[in-house]
Amino acid sequence: MFVSMMHAGSVAPALSELFGRAASPDSRGKRVAILLAAIALLSLGDLYMTLAYATSVGMFESNPLARFVMSFGSPALVATWKLGSLLLACTIFYWARRSRYAEMGVWGCTLLLCWLTCHWGAYVDQIHEIEGDIALVEHHYNDGSWINMEN
Repeated sequence: MFVSMMHAGSVAPALSELFGRAASPDSRGKRVAILLAAIALLSLGDLYMTLAYATSVGMFESNPLARFVMSFGSPALVATWKLGSLLLACTIFYWARRSRYAEMGVWGCTLLLCWLTCHWGAYVDQIHEIEGDIALVEHHYNDGSWINMEN
């Protein structure tokens, strides 16, 4: 029966029309807006995880600009910097939302933030494996037997 419907053309054109409209340049603004919402949510998750680890056990930050901002030791500054840069980027992308380049940019940012979210998942798993070592360091840090030499 399904084959006869496909042959008769009742399902295939409907799906083709649906996907054709979704992929059309006229729908680009909606796609960009949806991706910007995803970027905002993923960025807020990254900010939460960054602040949670940076203010507790510590963390390794590979982004040199973020590392510089974090070097001031202010969670409020980190949050302000992250939210400000998020607002600036989303505003620029939203303003240019009908551009093919803006869409390519938000797709790239979304994929990067998805990768970062997966990286956070792996980081959390690794931290759970060394939790005992962290507790040992914290215990000996206060009694003076933990040595940390800075250059």
